[in-house]
Amino acid sequence: MVVGFIESRAAVTLVALILLVAGACRPRRGIEKVLQSGAASEFNLVLLTLDTTRADHLGAYGYQEAETPVLDRLAGEGIRFADAISPVPLTLPAHVSILTGLDPQNHGVRHNGQYRLEASHTTLAEVLNEQGYETAAFVSAFVLDRRYGLAQGFDHYDDRVAPATGQALGGLESERSAEEVTEAALDWLRSRASAKPYFVWVHYYDPHAEYRPPEAYVRRFGGKLYDGEIAYVDAQVGRLVEALGDAGSRTLLLVAGDHGEGLGEHGEELHGRLLYEATQRVPLIIWSPPIVRGPYVVDTLVAGLVDLFPTVLDLLGVAPTGPYDGVSLLGAREWADRALYMETMAPYLDSRWAPLHGLRRHRDKFISAPRPEYYDLASDIGEGRNLYNGLSDEARKAVTDLEKELAERLKNAPSAEAVAEAAGQPDPEALAKLQALGYLTGPGPHRSRGAATALPDPKDMMPVQRLLYEARGLRRAGRLGEALAKAQEALRRAPKDLEVLQETGLVFIEMDRLDEAEEVLWKYSALQPNPNINILLCQILAQTGRPREAEALIREAMALEPDHGGVLITYGDFLAERGQYERAFELYDQAKRVDPYRATDAVDQRVAALRRRISGG
Repeated sequence: MVVGFIESRAAVTLVALILLVAGACRPRRGIEKVLQSGAASEFNLVLLTLDTTRADHLGAYGYQEAETPVLDRLAGEGIRFADAISPVPLTLPAHVSILTGLDPQNHGVRHNGQYRLEASHTTLAEVLNEQGYETAAFVSAFVLDRRYGLAQGFDHYDDRVAPATGQALGGLESERSAEEVTEAALDWLRSRASAKPYFVWVHYYDPHAEYRPPEAYVRRFGGKLYDGEIAYVDAQVGRLVEALGDAGSRTLLLVAGDHGEGLGEHGEELHGRLLYEATQRVPLIIWSPPIVRGPYVVDTLVAGLVDLFPTVLDLLGVAPTGPYDGVSLLGAREWADRALYMETMAPYLDSRWAPLHGLRRHRDKFISAPRPEYYDLASDIGEGRNLYNGLSDEARKAVTDLEKELAERLKNAPSAEAVAEAAGQPDPEALAKLQALGYLTGPGPHRSRGAATALPDPKDMMPVQRLLYEARGLRRAGRLGEALAKAQEALRRAPKDLEVLQETGLVFIEMDRLDEAEEVLWKYSALQPNPNINILLCQILAQTGRPREAEALIREAMALEPDHGGVLITYGDFLAERGQYERAFELYDQAKRVDPYRATDAVDQRVAALRRRISGG
């Protein structure tokens, strides 16, 4: 049992001293001696995923300013993988890779909010469920809502996430706090009456922007709110680990970051557009006192999030079914020269820039881009010197080998154009149902996306991202004139960037310049169908006296995402204004059924107001 996880400065200092002593004793290597196949047979499994958490912002990974005593202790008592990599710097695709052991081009989920894991893929929860495990998941952000396919195999999938303050219903930013998701997991653990082993996955979204830790952490960390968010999550992890109690003696616990955060390095403030270490290198820790008496460190190979699936099953003594791209890290010595796949399709899907693909070995990295990149990580961990041009003959051979291997891995993968074509398209079954109800006569116009050749290099476009980041902050602060100037400059540099188009439209709406907002949002819609953009356009059209066009747009949005609560509510509002009260109530009720956690409060307010209007009250 782990006790005494407290968050005071004194505790942090004490843990730091303990770690220094442990470091002086030199962490042991050779995990093959302590991790044997089946060593955790019938153990409980707890998977903690830390969203947007860089490895180098934890104390256990050498960050002196960290206040992460719980995670540091788990690393000190267990196994810390010094070099672990995410396959993609985006929440949903990275978690799909964790739970399937597949790289993104093989599981098919290439971005947040636009793709769903198909039922044909087997998840870790499904495998363990078949082995008699109780399975439960507690996610803290809408980006992992069950509609995106990760509920497969879970007996209980808790995705109760309310809309974020100030966000339109349906925004992927909707989240709940680390304390709330921890409490939900603890309630489930306390209520268990079964003697069966369990698999619990708990996801912590807090370190994701915007950084808003509790006030105590704001006071403690000042301007370093990202570190404050991680410290807050650390304290909640402590609550969860303590609550394992005696079950902790037969528990296998894994901690993994899904991706990191740019924090301005290489010009990237957040994540998703580049493949540098700031967003790709993540913490990975295995803790299980009965089988590991740490500290152990694995620093002779690169581990990947895709390795969790086969490694966990190996430790539990469960034979995996189906193909996977990861390897069991129990045989770490065998994989010293391996290369891990990385990608981000977000530049192409969101901005019409070139997509990025890469391979990461323990000591070097290759990124395929309009201007290719090669880094010697042994001497240049900050990736400040692109060595692709002007290499020695020996280094040139290494790069050529990586280029050939990457081409082989992508040989059968869909092209960027095909990936884009699959994003945000109407669901065929939902479309057929809507047509049968008389809602639609067709799926809407085909959107041409163009070829992924001769496109801007994402690393050259980071000034646009900076302008977007600044515009968003200024708009939220109510400084609309300054926000518009930033957004329009970004739009001038990147006229097909969907995020920039949306931000510019939002600024115009808040300035009540609806004609200009409409023009910008139609440009977005011509590039990419999006139900949230349809909602905005529908509201503008309704306000400016064009109800028939507004209704056509909202019906198209229903085809794009039938279980989008915001779309159903918007259509209900539209019909209520036209006096079609019975149908409006039906749509409001449907919104609550398909999108209960985000739609309920908004629906209840509308229903109450509409009933007052009908009664004349």
